[in-house]
Amino acid sequence: MVAVFLTCCFLSGCRHVASPQADDLDAFIAAGFDDVTVYAIDSSRPIHPASMEVGDYAQWISQVDSTHFHRFPIRKQIVVTDQAAGRNLASAASAGMRQWAAGAKCFEPHHGLRVRKGDTCFDLVICYSCDHVEVWSASDRGKIVTTSDKSQSALDAVLKRAKP
Repeated sequence: MVAVFLTCCFLSGCRHVASPQADDLDAFIAAGFDDVTVYAIDSSRPIHPASMEVGDYAQWISQVDSTHFHRFPIRKQIVVTDQAAGRNLASAASAGMRQWAAGAKCFEPHHGLRVRKGDTCFDLVICYSCDHVEVWSASDRGKIVTTSDKSQSALDAVLKRAKP
């Protein structure tokens, strides 16, 4: 039954899905933000604590040095302070989370996005290979949701300007 529904959705072009995480990101953007940071990350060398509960992980990740973005080494990063450009990047990411995607299982992310307001951040760790994003916000701590590659070209264009 589910397969029939998904096939009908795909064939009819009904590819938008509800996404509370995208709604939360849009609300975070609308409330105002200081900057958006785009990351190129290295998924081949993550650092992990042995086994941790999500709450412990959130505390641990906040103490990781500035050379990592959510356990992944940072290869490049660029901070976008222009409000319109930052809004466009974050909006592209939220639109991607509203696109239906099958989602594989690899989760080898190469992109990250942080929207920051003061000490509060809304973080996305993105794997476009498997169409999954790990969401870190006030309401979601490491929640995995699907995404499309809708925002990849926008993030890649910004990262081309970044110094390694």
